[in-house]
Amino acid sequence: MTSQTAFAKVDFLQPAPTQPLGYYDYFGKLLSPQEAAGVVINKGLDPNNPISYQQVGAVKITQELIAKGENIFFNRKIGDTFGFQEVFGFGLGLSKISNELGVAIASLQSQPTANLKITLQNNLTIGSQTFLKGTVINTGLKIPKGQSVPLGFTPRYDITGNFHL
Repeated sequence: MTSQTAFAKVDFLQPAPTQPLGYYDYFGKLLSPQEAAGVVINKGLDPNNPISYQQVGAVKITQELIAKGENIFFNRKIGDTFGFQEVFGFGLGLSKISNELGVAIASLQSQPTANLKITLQNNLTIGSQTFLKGTVINTGLKIPKGQSVPLGFTPRYDITGNFHL
């Protein structure tokens, strides 16, 4: 067990680790170019052919790959990019309680909450369970002070990359 003193010495705000360009990620293990060539050779492939590294699952770390990953992490929304909300009914589910969400948020009168509670205006069936009109449900949704939309949602109730329950 680690003592409290040891925890105090950990720098949680240290910069993210950098990946050395030209090295390879081999299923989560960082390999030097020489080590990656050794893996390729051990599999009977040509280390001078870039395709050989792909065939063994080694991914070369390049500036382009890092930039692409950063772009995906910072700019791609989480949600309905491929229509999954419609397939799995997430968007439909939110639309079924949108009135309840609106009433609950308005009742906060611009005050924050870490667990928005809604009161059902109609019976609601989720899977095989039916919740009766008047049931109070803890949603776990966070509403920042002065906001009218849950944290991590757009005004249309799409989920963004900033969604935190």
